[in-house]
Amino acid sequence: MNHPELTAFIIEKSKNHFALPADVAKELQQAASKSYRLPDPLKESVNFIIASSLNTIEMLESQIKKTDRAIECALKPIKHTLQSINGLGPVLVAGIIAEIGNISRFYDHAALAKFAGLWWKQHQSGNFEAEETRLAKSGNKYLRYYLVEAANSLRIHNLVFNAYYAKKYAEVT
Repeated sequence: MNHPELTAFIIEKSKNHFALPADVAKELQQAASKSYRLPDPLKESVNFIIASSLNTIEMLESQIKKTDRAIECALKPIKHTLQSINGLGPVLVAGIIAEIGNISRFYDHAALAKFAGLWWKQHQSGNFEAEETRLAKSGNKYLRYYLVEAANSLRIHNLVFNAYYAKKYAEVT
């Protein structure tokens, strides 16, 4: 394909996913010009393998969408306020709710953090207290995963949390 045709193809097939499709087309053309040409007997089998891989990816993506919709439907009857936070989707919310269960069984936020394994060990002896300590990583590893992913999602998608993260990040030496 020439450059304009390839650019149009990339825009159409990627659903305009790339910020600079013309640059992507140029890079693809350069890669194709430097690539190794397959002998004729192998072309059909390689094309079959690539097509099969793409079909598998499409099928898995559709299964992920169906699973996400099922999780969202299962979450609707449960009363919660987590999904009202901009940046938290139904999958993360459902995971957090499933792992916590009844929130009233925790005395405070520190007890929940300890249950999730999100606490730092203290290293001290006499008057010495270490400045750098490791995350305990004992506790519910699934809840820890969901909470860490939720925090990262908030950092990316929520302007308030992004600003708070940037402020705290700048404070660290």
